[in-house]
Amino acid sequence: MDTVDAFVHEVVDIEVKSHVRHIEMLAVKCPQCKRRTRAPAPAGMPKGALGPNLHAAIGLLTMPATSRGDIQHLIHALFGVDVAIGTIDNTLTTLAQASAAAVDQVWHHVNGESVAHADETGWHVRGKLGGMWSAIVAGA
Repeated sequence: MDTVDAFVHEVVDIEVKSHVRHIEMLAVKCPQCKRRTRAPAPAGMPKGALGPNLHAAIGLLTMPATSRGDIQHLIHALFGVDVAIGTIDNTLTTLAQASAAAVDQVWHHVNGESVAHADETGWHVRGKLGGMWSAIVAGA
């Protein structure tokens, strides 16, 4: 009997699909005082028009010093979603505020060590030098 050898061929692909959630909330106007009252948004619903995954994508695309315009084009090319540059900038501000405590904690940890090894990786973006700093301390 002949020996049969098995082999595995794997193909990795990604599925990128945007999802728009429509939430209808009622608003009523009091016939006496004419004041309008709106229903509150459901619990856990993001305050803005972008969900957490799109926020994360914008944050990740910013890492290599990508311009707001380039992020806008990438979001459209990758996900088919049109996002205004102002919305991208607001998202990055929100992400910076949300991560500020963690950044501060890392800064104090590194700054409190007697020895820290630092490194910078630099690259050019549109003729301007950009860089990413890293620091390593004992036990890290």
